[in-house]
Amino acid sequence: TLGVPTVVLTGGNDHTVPPTAAAALASGIPGARLEQLPGLGHLLPQQAPEAVARAVQEVADAARVTDGPPDHATEPPVAAAE
Repeated sequence: TLGVPTVVLTGGNDHTVPPTAAAALASGIPGARLEQLPGLGHLLPQQAPEAVARAVQEVADAARVTDGPPDHATEPPVAAAE
């Protein structure tokens, strides 16, 4: 289970990972948001860089910690298995 804000981006004409597969992925991640960009294919960062940047910024803003470090930041490191 992912514990961070998540967006699954898909192009409406993506034949590599069809929108139905992206929707299934998003539905399996609690709280995930599916964003479909109509008329686009699989190369969203090249085809619509502004839309991808906006979606990533929204996720980053939602994940921003405002009241200190996350709990795991204060836990001691785990020793490597020998």
